[in-house]
Amino acid sequence: GVMEYRLVVNKRDEKYFNDSRYRGWDFGIQLIQPVNRIWGLDFRADYQPALNVKESPAESGKLDKAYGYSAGLRAYFRLVQGLSLSAGYRYQAYHSEFSGPGAGGFRATLSDIRTKDTYHSFETALRYEF
Repeated sequence: GVMEYRLVVNKRDEKYFNDSRYRGWDFGIQLIQPVNRIWGLDFRADYQPALNVKESPAESGKLDKAYGYSAGLRAYFRLVQGLSLSAGYRYQAYHSEFSGPGAGGFRATLSDIRTKDTYHSFETALRYEF
């Protein structure tokens, strides 16, 4: 599928940090393993091999390459037929490489810049399936 992730920075921090948007193709795999009729495990992994990155208000330079990946594991518990509760952990990482001078705001003067944004999240969900 196609994915888009936006990181929006607090306006007070725009002098030092950029808003970022990552967009591109997403390839994933999901494995669902019921343990019994009431609960089970759900594993998902995704890879984004070539992302388009947009930054504002400043730019870090010319984008050479960007990619991302994520993985997560959840346990789910069936409450009643069609209704389940789940909780789990998810890790996401986005890598970007830029070259040349940046533009706008607090410009970078380095010739090459590499960034890595990582996210750790604990997720819960209540889901109803028809």
